Amino acid sequence: MSRQLKLILAVLTVAVLAGVLLWWQRGPAGFASPADCVEAYRDACLAGDVSAYLSCLGEPLRSQRRDVARPDDLKRALDGVVGWAQHDSVVGETEAHVDVDQTRRDGTQRVRFRLRRAGGWLIVGIEAPQPVPTLIPHGTHVSKVPAEPAKQGP
Repeated sequence: MSRQLKLILAVLTVAVLAGVLLWWQRGPAGFASPADCVEAYRDACLAGDVSAYLSCLGEPLRSQRRDVARPDDLKRALDGVVGWAQHDSVVGETEAHVDVDQTRRDGTQRVRFRLRRAGGWLIVGIEAPQPVPTLIPHGTHVSKVPAEPAKQGP
């Protein structure tokens, strides 16, 4: 094989490897909808799957959490959640948010997930949980639920 052909093959090999490396480090492509992304986030936390969790996050959130995300911490974040009610997404052209009511035995909290589209949807912010007032707290025994007043006839 000629020296020139070997050089061309070496350059081509390096170029292909560099392209694969850049593609691999590019990060997650995102999800088809904001709701899909938030559901994948929940599932990753429940499973303690750090890789899947990070694939739901966009920058700079992904970089901030990459070194501190641990399986036990992910599971603990949703520990005690007995209900997950995802509201309809509010979607703009490149930004969206999804509100999720997380019910625990001690009450219900609403968490807002902010997402951005860059190819697919990724979470770029998670706001602090806010308490949601409920008429009947989770776990209330049926005997403790106030009866509705009797309806009057027409």
